[in-house]
Amino acid sequence: MRLHRAIWPLIMVVAMYSGPVYAYLDPGTGSMLISAIVGLIASLALAIKTYWYQFLGFMRRLFGRGNAGANPGDRDGQNGSGPADR
Repeated sequence: MRLHRAIWPLIMVVAMYSGPVYAYLDPGTGSMLISAIVGLIASLALAIKTYWYQFLGFMRRLFGRGNAGANPGDRDGQNGSGPADR
């Protein structure tokens, strides 16, 4: 409790001292910082999404899930163009 009482006067002296300030931050600066943070979050989310789908595609090719060897037009993954070729 004594330490608490000794610190308050020190805090008051430090709070009352004001040195010269050579910077001015207008309200537009806060808006700029907020938009930069939102843009950073959006770009990180897009990058994570892109690389996540690339990782899933790699894992599917690695473990054989999906139609990696099928022709793009085949629905059932078999070679041939229709019932006549079966």
